[in-house]
Amino acid sequence: QKKEFQAYIGKKSADSLLAAFLLNIIERNADYTGNDDHIELPISRNDVANFLGLRRETLSRVFSKFQKDQLIQIEGKTIQLLEQDKLSKLADFKKWSILLIDCICLILHIYIQYAVNKITSIILITIKSLWAMELKVDPCQI
Repeated sequence: QKKEFQAYIGKKSADSLLAAFLLNIIERNADYTGNDDHIELPISRNDVANFLGLRRETLSRVFSKFQKDQLIQIEGKTIQLLEQDKLSKLADFKKWSILLIDCICLILHIYIQYAVNKITSIILITIKSLWAMELKVDPCQI
């Protein structure tokens, strides 16, 4: 299936790949956040480029093109989709079932990573507080 996906990606333009990726990740994220037009991308552009089989420079050019064409707006890590219909046409969704499955896996990975980081932070804060109580010092001094 991975070889099929890679062969399929090789036939699609970078514009189509990024449009499909953004639409899929926004749609899946909306189930959790209620936002159906923007997302704070918790992964690097390098990771997105690798996932889509693109060079980082190519991905940056496509992001810039989408912004210039007013399809998206980027502020920091927040990406807002301004023209979802145009992006859908560009993505050609009828052929994207494999990418959809991979996007779901990526989103699950992102949420798991986010949850692990939050849990780790909470555990460290708790340990630090307990340690401070044992030493009878201010936790901020540790």
